[in-house]
Formats: sequence, structure tokens, C-alpha cells
Amino acid sequence: MNWKKWIATIICIGLIGSAVQSCNEAVPHRRRRDVSPTPTPKHEESIDIPDYAYAFVNESIYQNLLSAKSNFEAFFKNGDTASQIRNHGTELSHSNAEYIRKNMKGIYDAICGYITAFDKKDVKSCCRYAESLYEDYYYALSREYLYTVLVEPKLPSQYRGGFSSDTYDNNGNIRLQNGNLLFVLGGSDDIIEPTYYSGDYFTDMYFRSEYFRNLPSNIIDQYSVFKNTAWTDGVCYVMNESKVERYISGEWDALRREAQSMYGCNTRDVRVLPNGDGTYRFDDGNKNGLLTGEQNTRVNRIYALQDAMVAEKGNPGTVHDDIKAIAGKYPAFEYIRF
Repeated sequence: MNWKKWIATIICIGLIGSAVQSCNEAVPHRRRRDVSPTPTPKHEESIDIPDYAYAFVNESIYQNLLSAKSNFEAFFKNGDTASQIRNHGTELSHSNAEYIRKNMKGIYDAICGYITAFDKKDVKSCCRYAESLYEDYYYALSREYLYTVLVEPKLPSQYRGGFSSDTYDNNGNIRLQNGNLLFVLGGSDDIIEPTYYSGDYFTDMYFRSEYFRNLPSNIIDQYSVFKNTAWTDGVCYVMNESKVERYISGEWDALRREAQSMYGCNTRDVRVLPNGDGTYRFDDGNKNGLLTGEQNTRVNRIYALQDAMVAEKGNPGTVHDDIKAIAGKYPAFEYIRF
């Protein structure tokens, strides 16, 4: 469907003009929940939705929110929101638990409202739900808020606090307001980053729809501090262990598919077994074959990363490079419960 042409037609016949009042009214299902996050962010300028209709109502946003809806529903099927977060190693106060629980439900409702309105070609309702989601990214479950809940309590006291306005130094370390430095192993993280603003509604809304698509996985991510035993630099190294596990899971799945392609192995039963000389073979009980040199390297990388996560110490440079070697190859957009 050509959404630009569709919205342009609507503008021409005056529908968008009639949407001005509707888009500035309160969103049907809710506007704010009754538990305030800490810290409370500054209010953004109000959005003149009709002037940027295509930025909020388009196929790209719709597809991201369809995936988000599926991920939210898979998440909710696995139990209470706060209980899932606690079961993954994060302590929650009663107020934070209630706040997250209500906002996850509120965001899901807005996603469903957007999808329904989009399917009905109801641009006015679509705009209202889009405005709600646009604001929820900052006012409900923002990066900043989730950082204070999921990450900051696990850091040494001297590395707690907000990010500096000049966020990164030349080495990719995150500057804190107190002058200390954090480094995220493997590169960027959905939570340990300042809120992204491009100044362009289309770009920002697309980014936020991606954020909601991944939120059901991100909200149960487990973070840990990784001790640098290779050198002393005063930097606090942080690992998102859940994200690394998702990358590793994707790498194993890829190797199983390659075993099927190379030797006809059953992807369900195939295992990677050591040969005793530092190399490995595929074996499903019936068929088997040697791994290539490149595949041996990937298996050794997986085992090294798993050892590093268990020990929570080692050479951060090596671990960082190993994570980056598989990061992005298997993007974990779907909700996964470990």
C-alpha cells in the first residue's frame, strides 16, 4: 500500500485538518499512569501530529509494532511482568514493580490501538495512538528509567549516577556526571545509552517503535560488572549477559543449519563434539562430519564467552571483540525467555 499517497489524499480532502482537534485530545485509553518514575524527565514540547502525519502513520512503524505486539503477548503469557523481572535477577521495589507492570500493559494497549486503527485506515485514531507511544518512550519506560532499575543498582557505588552531557570519550567510554567511566562490552546497548533524538519525527518515531519491539526482551535482561584482570584503567566494564546469550543461541542455531547443509545432519539432534585435538565435529547420532576452520573458530569463541560470563572477569578487550564478532549477525528482536 502506498501510504504517502493515501495520506496525501486525506490531506487534500480535509481529513487531516479535521484531525487536529482529535490529535490534541487525550488519548482514549490513558495518558499517565499513577506511579511516577525516578527521576522524572523533563516534558517535551507538544507535537503537532497533523503536520507530520506520515512520520507517525506509515508501513515501517506498523511492521515494527506488529512485531512488538507479538513479543508483548509472548511476554505476558509467561507470567506477571514484575515476577519475570525478579526471576531474572533484578530486585524491584513495590513501587517500581507496580509502575513497570502498569506501563507495560499501557504500552501494549496503545500498540494494539495503533494496529487496529491502521488496519481500518483511520488516520486520526492512528495519530492519537502514535502520539501516546511517542511520549511513552520518554515518560513511561524510558532508557533512563530502566537504567536506574536494571543496571545502576548492580554497579559499584562510585559508578552510579547520570550520564554526562558529553556522553562518550575518544575510547567509547561513557562519561558519568561524577567523572567516572563506564564501558559496555560488545558495543551499544538498548538500555545503557542516552535517549536518542534526531530532531526528525519520522526518524525518532521509527527508533521508538524499534525500542518497543525489543522491550519485552530488554526488560528482563541481566547485567553484570566484568572485572578487568588484564590492566588497570579505572573503567567499570558492564556486560549484558542476556544479550550475549541471545547472540550465542543464534550462533549455535546457525552452526546446526550448516551441519544439515554440509552433512545432512538433523538440526534437532546434531551436537558439536570435540575431536581431542582442539577441533570439533558435527554428530547427530547417525551422520557426522568435521567442522571447517572457520566453524572451529566460532565454537571456540562461544566457549570463551560462556567461560567469561561465568567467571565475570578476564580481558575485557578480548571479550568485547568476541561479542562484536557475533553481535548483529543474529539480531534478537523476538522475546526469548531463558
